[in-house]
Amino acid sequence: MHGLDGDPAILERARAKTARSGLEIVYTEGMSYDLPYPDGRFDRVLSSLFFHHLTLEDKLRSFREIHRVTRNGGALYVADWGAPQNGLMRLAFFGIQLLDGFETTRPNVQGKLPELMQQAGFERVRVIRNIPTLFGTMAIYAAHKG
Repeated sequence: MHGLDGDPAILERARAKTARSGLEIVYTEGMSYDLPYPDGRFDRVLSSLFFHHLTLEDKLRSFREIHRVTRNGGALYVADWGAPQNGLMRLAFFGIQLLDGFETTRPNVQGKLPELMQQAGFERVRVIRNIPTLFGTMAIYAAHKG
């Protein structure tokens, strides 16, 4: 298992937690739109509450990089803010947008992540589940390569 983050301090915290847990995880410093891995390296890629921090351009660049490092037959799973399922969920998400910025969160609230995954080359892109939360709609997405 591998973990990636662009912040060295976050990586140190993750390494410390991993050491206490006894798990074996390799942590690497890097950016999602310039992954330091060879083509086809991973069977599965998981992202949680990350994409809403990226600009639209960097979202697409990151999905393209993830597609590159995912092997044929592999899959991508993303948990992030999605299109609100009703007015209450839209209102709840407004607080996240105030904190994280409207430019980066707008594509999420517009439900654009599946479209971006497809543009990056993923197939069978779908929303597995929409979960209402106190902060808006959490969407779980799945996509496959090849």
